Amino acid sequence: MERYSDIVPGVNDSADALLVALNALNSEVSPSTLFAVAFIITGEPFANGAPQNTFVPGVIELAERRKAFIGGGDLQPLPIASYNHLGNSYVHKRSVIMVDANHLFKHPKPGAVSGTKAA
Repeated sequence: MERYSDIVPGVNDSADALLVALNALNSEVSPSTLFAVAFIITGEPFANGAPQNTFVPGVIELAERRKAFIGGGDLQPLPIASYNHLGNSYVHKRSVIMVDANHLFKHPKPGAVSGTKAA
């Protein structure tokens, strides 16, 4: 488990400072913040599941600047699948929505090709 990061002026208080701190391998940049920045830079959505302060001001500013989706502050993802203990392991959920490269997809109907766009 990582510790809470301090908000340090010139390190993680702005997007530009955070990027410089990352390049300098500053120890005040947490691993979860590093992951968030990587997702933001690559344009992928980032759902935070870490209980510490991943979203320092620099991360939030960088996400706003790049119009990237970040979410969660101690997000606790819920399982979307279950196991049928009566011997049938088939799981079908009609209400599942998957996010793939910033596009929403619905769980395919039985017999449909997986990964098709929702109508």
